[in-house]
Amino acid sequence: MFALIAVLVPMFVLQKQFIRHNWQAQTLENHLPVRWFFCLFILTTYYMLIQFIRFSVVGASGTAIDFGLTYLLKEKLRLNPYIANSTGFIIAASSNYLFNRIWAFRNHNPQIGEQYTLFMIIALIGLLINNATIYLLIKKWHLNFYLSKVAATVIVMIWNFGMNYLFTFR
Repeated sequence: MFALIAVLVPMFVLQKQFIRHNWQAQTLENHLPVRWFFCLFILTTYYMLIQFIRFSVVGASGTAIDFGLTYLLKEKLRLNPYIANSTGFIIAASSNYLFNRIWAFRNHNPQIGEQYTLFMIIALIGLLINNATIYLLIKKWHLNFYLSKVAATVIVMIWNFGMNYLFTFR
């Protein structure tokens, strides 16, 4: 709550300054839409930031599952690195769907099957981005597999949040 107040108060003061310098001749009633716009923008941004933080926490648990399973499959069972990566990614994405639905986005859409399918389509596109990033970083830049996987994870996290925010959990 303190963070919300810390963001809203300066913004309200700034938009008052903006109104005072640009529309001095207009009446106060004409300024109300501008104030509502600024407040709505800040509240939306604040709410989205909270969702992104929650999404990141859920993603951290998914990353632990992903990296742990990928390590187990690649190093201990000696599977192909891309198959190990894909398996870890898909299982982590499934757990992330559940936790994102319940906690990060607090979504109550009764069409769970459709929502899960859309989530997984976005995750599979993310998997393609993930594998392509790993491939490029290993083959072109000669980076370590796990360092490449960390970079790919950051890129895919941004992709996944944006697409799920806009389409899956609206």
